Amino acid sequence: MKKIAVLFLILFSTLSLSKTVHIKADFVKPTDREILYRGSVVLRIDEDDLTLKADEVVVRKVRDKWKVVEAKGKVNVAVKGGELTADSLVYDLEEKKGKAIGKVSGTFVDEETSEKVFIECGELAFDLNKENYGSESETVIRKGDTEVKTLRFVYDKKGGVIVLEGVLDLVDKRKNLKMSAEKVTMDIRKDTVEATRVSATLEVE
Repeated sequence: MKKIAVLFLILFSTLSLSKTVHIKADFVKPTDREILYRGSVVLRIDEDDLTLKADEVVVRKVRDKWKVVEAKGKVNVAVKGGELTADSLVYDLEEKKGKAIGKVSGTFVDEETSEKVFIECGELAFDLNKENYGSESETVIRKGDTEVKTLRFVYDKKGGVIVLEGVLDLVDKRKNLKMSAEKVTMDIRKDTVEATRVSATLEVE
């Protein structure tokens, strides 16, 4: 099937900025309020450093602006220093904020240390302006020899700090340490972990 390449310009008059969204797909169906793309969709926004791949993408107008992107079906998102997969995704073109939903898996690389952070959760919200990621769903985070299960977290990627609350448990294989805590702060660049209200088990050989 011949690919359809679509290029359009989105104007944000309130911000005095323009943003170009490049989209390739097998099928396109435009209307006044939304544009449907289907089949091997690839969406690229250079200004946001974002590339989105999905089976289906809809771009919607809000108050006469092309503002909201909705994607579903094998969603893959590449952003600055990271990559996400999910069942579906909603992204605000103006705010540069989004939410990945359903079997979310993310890999992020810290700019200063090249340390990798792996995240698995049911829902992940992100703000590309602030380089922040967070979830209030049950989550597993892995970094090096450390694995944490938590109920909610915020990852400040720009600062290299992850704050986890409602922590179910933490396992550090290198230190032979297991613990549960109310709150855990992981500083990726300092390679430190701080916790409050801790119940810990340390295995000594």
